[in-house]
This record gives sequence, structure tokens and C-alpha cells, in this order.
Amino acid sequence: MKCGFLSVFILCVLISNSFAEKFKVISVFPENNAKNVEYNTNIMIEFNHPVDKRTLTPYNIFVNSKPVSELYPEITRIPMLDYYKFVLPIPIEYGMKYTIQLSSCIKDDYGNSLAPFEFSFTTVNKEKLKVVSSKYSILTDEEGNKILSLEIKFNREVDIRLRDIKVYYKNVEHSSWKCPSLNNISDTILITVPIQTKDGTSFDVKHYKIEISTTVCDIFGEHLKTPFVWKGIK
Repeated sequence: MKCGFLSVFILCVLISNSFAEKFKVISVFPENNAKNVEYNTNIMIEFNHPVDKRTLTPYNIFVNSKPVSELYPEITRIPMLDYYKFVLPIPIEYGMKYTIQLSSCIKDDYGNSLAPFEFSFTTVNKEKLKVVSSKYSILTDEEGNKILSLEIKFNREVDIRLRDIKVYYKNVEHSSWKCPSLNNISDTILITVPIQTKDGTSFDVKHYKIEISTTVCDIFGEHLKTPFVWKGIK
């Protein structure tokens, strides 16, 4: 009996010591006052006690003094990584200061209210969407055709569509080109055009012109300011 009482006593002491500390935030990412945070960074917050998920709602978390439920009505739940840590799934924009505030309405599993908490960080300033590099190579495809392969890299991810690419041969729009990057989000696109086909048809590289129009945009909807034009090798 004594051993049983002792075990219960020790367990009670352990539980008591575990939760003697007030319910609070113990770590955040990005760190408080962080600078130049990238736009696609995940915001993560960790508590010292397991959180009551019923109280961790978009109504009890604020971004720049406004509830997440108001700013981002599409967010209906807050994803938990485990019992102590969650991700705040808000889109991060360039050149912004964010202050994240957690309400005392958030509670742990034992009904203790969170000590009100806030932290801030600033994202990197956004450059205008632009092409930062282009390089070409002459290759032979699987069917034995000789092709020109042009790789175009942007300073951030773009959503490339058919309308965004124009290929000209001798100033006439040319349809025999391929772009595996179509309808994908990436910072790099690849365009291939024929130079010599197996049936003997030849195209002089110097007469090609490939244009990326201002219809191309990044994932935030910002468009390329001026068209990018690549002209054939002399």
C-alpha cells in the first residue's frame, strides 16, 4: 500500500511541477524582430504546455491587430504539428512588417489561459519581376532531331501559360516549339525549337526570336514590366 501511495504522490508532484509554470509561448519562427524574411517562410509557434485545439482558432490569432478570421476568411482551422506547436498558414508578402498576436483566449489542455503574446518580423523588399539569366544549348532529342534548348530564369517563381510565350521564325509566328514548364509554377522555364528534323527540314538559328510577354506573372499576380526577347545566334 505504501508503494502505491508513494507512486501516486510522485506522479502528482511531477504533474504539479510540469504545470507550475504559466502557459506561454516558448519559441517562434521567424524569430522576434527578424529582418529580410523570405516570402514563402512558414510561421511556427510553440507552447510550453499542450494546447487545447478548440481554443486555437483564427478568431484568437491576430495579424497586425486584426484577427486572422477577418483578414483571411478562407482559413477556418489552424494546423497543428504536434500537441505543442502549430503553423500559421497565412500568405507572406514582400516588404511588409508583420506583428503576430496571440489572445489569452487560447488555453492549454488544463484550462489555463495563455499569457498574451506578440512578436514581429519584416519580410524582404520585393524586386520587380524580371528575367535574371538565359542560356541556350544545341541538343539532339530522343527522336534524333537537332533542337535549340533555351533556359530562362526569373528572380522568383512565375505561373507560365501558353499565352506568355511567342516564338518567331523570320518574323513569322512559329508553332513548332515545346515548353515543359507550361502551367507549372517555377522560377525557370525551358523552351525548345527545332533546328534540323530527321526528314531533312532545317531552321537557321539566327532567324529565331523567342519572346516572353508581359502577360507572365508571379504567384502574387505581378506582371513582367517589359517583354523579354531572345534573338537567334549570329
